[in-house]
Amino acid sequence: LNNTLNTVLDELIALIDYVAGEKKGVVFLVEPNHNKLRFAAARGFSDDDTAHYVSLTSQANDEGQLLTIRPGVTFENVMDASEPLELAPIAHAPPNTIFAEDPLVAIPLHVEDRPIGVILIAGQLGGDDIRRLLQALTGVAAVSIDKAYLYRETERRLEEVSLMHEVALEATSDLDFDIVISRTLQAIQRRLRFEYVSVLLLDESGQYLRTHSSYANDHPSDITCELRVGEGVTGRVAQTGRAMFVPDVSLVENYVKTIPDIQTELCVPLQFGERVIGVINAESTRPDAFNVDEERLFVIIAGPLAVAMENARLHQETQRGLREMTALFNFAHHLS
Repeated sequence: LNNTLNTVLDELIALIDYVAGEKKGVVFLVEPNHNKLRFAAARGFSDDDTAHYVSLTSQANDEGQLLTIRPGVTFENVMDASEPLELAPIAHAPPNTIFAEDPLVAIPLHVEDRPIGVILIAGQLGGDDIRRLLQALTGVAAVSIDKAYLYRETERRLEEVSLMHEVALEATSDLDFDIVISRTLQAIQRRLRFEYVSVLLLDESGQYLRTHSSYANDHPSDITCELRVGEGVTGRVAQTGRAMFVPDVSLVENYVKTIPDIQTELCVPLQFGERVIGVINAESTRPDAFNVDEERLFVIIAGPLAVAMENARLHQETQRGLREMTALFNFAHHLS
């Protein structure tokens, strides 16, 4: 997909460059499964500018329109258009206006009647021939991008199935409670490359969460934690039974920091039936490190993991009960 996007952007910039002499462009795509616009590719930007646009696009999906094309012209307006829009530069632009000082060509991307994104290129079209050629190329580009996206989605789904299969194998490979948790966390960390992955378990009172000793992370350290239910992100997830994705932990009221420099957290409840038995938690030192697909996958993984943990716990309790009964029997037999 990235190669396709970069090729498309280069070709369209080259076409407009023929007239305008500009070499700046950006692609935003609609995420089909989430109906959100995301920053997908760019030319003519520094790394800092690119990171800025990625951040703004992510915030806009959560908080509303933060990126501006032109006053009164939204991304939705461009996607609803049937042909490229030529927009004039503006002198006193609102914050985060794209290419405010340049003339701008805003190109809708459609596959049949379905909008899939927007391409914005600094420059001017310069004539009807260029406009017709641009529309023709845009149509071909939209189909190519759509096919590349579908291919990437297929690959991602296969990776997800492979991960779930591996996690299921690890979770059911042993009836030792601690080994089940350890192997599962190692599989998740190995495949998803999360910096920190942990399981926190409710104690017998149901009032406190305690970190399990198996803690998969990229930064080896001894990390232990005890939190009251309702306290911090993990405590809230245990209390409500609902997953939480926190792109910026500094914005969370009463956030409990157990690891220095953590910026992002993803926490999912471990439930057996209607009962919460703990949480599985991922953390990162990078801002906005996780996405909705990883959250969905985490939720899916949590189900069989909770069942495997409960089966292992019941097995251990049964074995302990058998040992106690055997000891009592032997003691009684010895007395007789």
